[in-house]
Formats: sequence, C-alpha cells, structure tokens
Amino acid sequence: MLAIRGSGRQIVRQSKCQLNALRLYSDGYMASGDIFNQREKAKEDYFIRQHEKEQLQKLKEQLEHHRSKVKDLEEKINKISNKKK
Repeated sequence: MLAIRGSGRQIVRQSKCQLNALRLYSDGYMASGDIFNQREKAKEDYFIRQHEKEQLQKLKEQLEHHRSKVKDLEEKINKISNKKK
C-alpha cells in the first residue's frame, strides 16, 4: 500500500515537472488552449474544403455527362427532322 502511494506521488511530481517545463517553453498558448483550438479548426476547415472540392468535381463530371447526353439527343433529333424534310 505504501509503495503504491509513493509511486502515485512520484507520478504527480513528474507530471508537475512536465507541466512546468511546458509552461516555460510555451509562449502563452498552452495555458489557454488556443493553439489546440486553432489547429482543430484548421483541420476541420481543411476537411470541409476537401469534401466540397470532391463534391464539386463529381458535379462537374455529372454535368459533362449530361451535356454529352443532350448533345447526342440533339443530333438524333436533327437527323430525324432532316429525314422528314
């Protein structure tokens, strides 16, 4: 039981030392967490832009496919209308 308590205190002391070291090397962002919020927001924004880019590419492909269908149908209509004349 005493060994567990002792090791728990060491971990707490180590954690405090690590936190102190982080505070010494940081320029104020670590304490408030702003840098992590900014990084998370940047990751989300990047994901959203990539997703929208993929969606836009798919829509462009669909548009091109439909345009080619319309062109084919117009050609068929022109052929049929020319035959009737």
